[in-house]
Amino acid sequence: MQNTRIGNNMPSCSILFVEDNVDDFELIEHQLKSDHQEGLTIKHCDSLASALGLLKQGGIDIILLDLSLPDSQGIATVKEVRQAAPTVPIIVLSGTTDSAVAFESLKYGAEDYLLKDASDLRSLNRSINYALTRNEARASNERLATIVEASDDAIIGKTLNGTITSWNKGASLLFGYSAEEATGQSISMLMPTELSTEMQLILEAIAKGETIRNRETVRVNKSGERIDISATISPIRSSNGTISGAASIDRDITDRQKAQRILQESEERYRLLVAGVKDYAIYMLDANGLVESWNEGAKQIKGYEATEVIGQHFSIFYTAEERQLGLPEAHLKTAITTGRYEEQCWRTRKNGSLFYADIVIAPLFMASGELRGFTKITRDISERRLAQLEIIDARLRLSLALQAASVGVWDFDLVKNTVWRSLQHDEIFGHHDPVPDWNFEIFATYCHPEDREGAREAFKNGLETGDFRMQCRIVRANDRAVRWISVLGETFKNELGEPIRMMGTVADITDFKNQEEHKSTLALMNEREDFIATLTHDMKNPLMGANRLFDFFIAGNFGALSDQQLEIMQCLKDSNTDLLKLIADLMDVYRMEKAANSLTIDTCNLAEIITTCLNHIIPFSKLRSITITSDCPESLTVNADKNKLERVMQNLLGNALKFAPDGGTIKVRLLKSSENTIIEIEDNGAGIEPDELPRLFKRFSQGHAGQRYNGGTGLGLYLCKQIVEAHGGTIECTSEPNRFTIFRVTLPTQLRV
Repeated sequence: MQNTRIGNNMPSCSILFVEDNVDDFELIEHQLKSDHQEGLTIKHCDSLASALGLLKQGGIDIILLDLSLPDSQGIATVKEVRQAAPTVPIIVLSGTTDSAVAFESLKYGAEDYLLKDASDLRSLNRSINYALTRNEARASNERLATIVEASDDAIIGKTLNGTITSWNKGASLLFGYSAEEATGQSISMLMPTELSTEMQLILEAIAKGETIRNRETVRVNKSGERIDISATISPIRSSNGTISGAASIDRDITDRQKAQRILQESEERYRLLVAGVKDYAIYMLDANGLVESWNEGAKQIKGYEATEVIGQHFSIFYTAEERQLGLPEAHLKTAITTGRYEEQCWRTRKNGSLFYADIVIAPLFMASGELRGFTKITRDISERRLAQLEIIDARLRLSLALQAASVGVWDFDLVKNTVWRSLQHDEIFGHHDPVPDWNFEIFATYCHPEDREGAREAFKNGLETGDFRMQCRIVRANDRAVRWISVLGETFKNELGEPIRMMGTVADITDFKNQEEHKSTLALMNEREDFIATLTHDMKNPLMGANRLFDFFIAGNFGALSDQQLEIMQCLKDSNTDLLKLIADLMDVYRMEKAANSLTIDTCNLAEIITTCLNHIIPFSKLRSITITSDCPESLTVNADKNKLERVMQNLLGNALKFAPDGGTIKVRLLKSSENTIIEIEDNGAGIEPDELPRLFKRFSQGHAGQRYNGGTGLGLYLCKQIVEAHGGTIECTSEPNRFTIFRVTLPTQLRV
C-alpha cells in the first residue's frame, strides 16, 4: 500500500491491532484517531488465528501486537506474525517491562517494543512513523540492490584513488573476479599495460564532477584476456554534495567489435561470391533503373556480356508489349512501395528463346532514407515449372479419386505457412467454395474449444516425430454442426532436420464415432442398472433391517440401556436414516433420468398438497418460534403427478425450515393465471451468494450456508428441477444474502398429458 504523510507526520496507512483486551484496544484506537482524522484505517483482531487470516488478505501496512493472546503467548506470537507477514513492520505493545522479552521481540523481527502506559502511548505515533520510514528505506535499498545485482553489465564502485568498494555479479561474469577477490583492490588490476594511466585521468575528471559516457576502451580479465568494453563513469556524491567516489558501468562490446570486423570481411566475400555465382543472375540497378553491375550468372542465364548491358535500362529484358504497358517502371514502383517485387513469369534471352524465371526486385536505401537503387535477382526455373505442371496433373487425378472416397487432401508448406487443399477438404469444414487462406491457426478456429489444445499438441508432436495423427471435433461453418474428423499426415524435413512440409488427409468420421458412442452409452446404462440394483438390494435392505434392530434396542426389548448407550443407539439409527435418505434420493434421481416423462397425471388439488406439507413442518417450526404464513386459495386443481409434486413441496419447505433463523418467517404463496400456476416459498434466512445461484440445481450441489447443516445430500433441488421440468414447468431461485430467499415453481395451467 502506498503511504503518504498527513498531520503530525503520521503516515496514511492501514493498521492491524492484535489485542484481546477491548479496553486497551479502544484506548489506543481513540489515541490514534483523535490525532489523525483522515487517512488512518484500524482493523482489530482479538486472537492470533484471526490476525493470521486477515494478513493473508494483504493490505496491512503496520501491525500493533499484544504478546498475551488467548491462543498464543510471548515471543512465539512475534514469530508466527513475522512468518505470516515478513515485510510488514511489527510494533509490540506489552504490559510487561521484562527487558529479555523486549530484546527477544526485536531479535525476531519487531521494529519497536512499547509499554501500555501513557508515556509510551504518546510516543506511539512517532514509533509508527519511524517503522514505516525504515521499512520503505529497506524496500528501496533492496530494489536498488536487486537491480544492480541482476544487471548483465559490470557495475563497479570505487574511491577517487581507484580502490574498489562494490562489485556486482555482472562484474564477476565479465572480469572473472569474485566480489571478495575484487573488493579492496585497485581498479588498475583491470588495466592493460599500454593504458596504465587512463584510469588516473578518468578519476581526475570525475573528481571535477565530470561524467564519462560510452567510452570505448580495453580491459583485462582475471585470465589475462583482453576485453573490448564501453564504459560510463559517473561521480558518487555524499549527502553533503561532495564527490566521494566513482561508479562505472562497463559493457562488453567484444562481440560488437568482432561483428564489425566480420561485417567488413563479409562484404568483401559477398562481392566475390556474387561475382562468381552462375545459377542466379544478380545485378544492381541505380535509382533510375540503369544496370550498374553484372555477374557471371546473369551472363549465363540472359546471354549478355557485361559490356552490353551496364549503363542500359533494365527494360531491355522485357518484351516490347511489356514495355508499352509500362511494366518495368511499375515493377520498380511496387518494389519501393511494398519493399520488394516478386513474380514468376516467362522472360526472353538475348537470342530470343524463352525461359521461366523467378524474379525478385528489392529497393536499397541509404541511411538518410534516400533511394540508392535496386537489387535484381533472376533464377531460371524452367525445369521446376515443368515439374510443377506434372505435379498439378497428378494432384488433379488424386483429387478425383479422393473425392469419390469423401477424403480431403492437404499440403502444408511450413516455410511459407500456406496450405494447398482439395475441394473435398474445405467441404468437410462446411464450405462449398474454396477458402482463400488456410493454415494451422485457421484450422484451430474450427476446432471445438475442448479439443483445441489437444490438436495443438498433436500438431507439435507431428512436427517433431514426422507422424501426425489426430481425431478431434470441429464446428462446421455452414450449419454450426459439431463433427468428428480424423487427420493423418507426414512431415518432411530438410538436410538440417528442420520440418519444411507436411502432407496428409482429413476425413469426416462422425458416423463411426456415433456408433462407438452408442455402444459406450449402452454399456454405461447396463452398469448403472447394476449399480441401482446394488443400492436397492445390497445396501437398502440391510440398512432397513439395522434400523429395526436399533428400534428394539432403544425400546428396551433387549434389556434396559444406560443414557449413554441410548444416545449411541440413536446416533447410529440417525446415521442409517440419513444414508437411507441418500439412497432414496439417488433412486428418485435415477428414475427421473431414466424416464423423465413417466408421470402419473391426474387431477389433484394443489392447495391441499401445500396444506398437507405445511401441517408436517408446523410442529417443528413452533419449536424454533418460526412463523409460517400461507396465501393460498382453498381449492386450486391442476393436472399433475400428486406424489411427485408433494416431493417438490416437502423439499422446498424443508429447506426453508432448515435455513430460516429462530424466530424467523416462512411465507407460502399460490398464484394462478390463464397460462401458469405459480408457487412461491420465501424465508428470511442467511440467503444464497450470487456466485452460488448458477450451480444451485446441479447434482450434489450445496451452498456455503447449506454446508453448515448435517443430513443434506445435495440432490433435493436437483430432483425438484427434474420433476418440475417433467411437468413442463420451471423452477428458479432469487436471493439477497441475510434478507430473503424465494424459490419459484411455475407450472403450466393446462398440462398436456
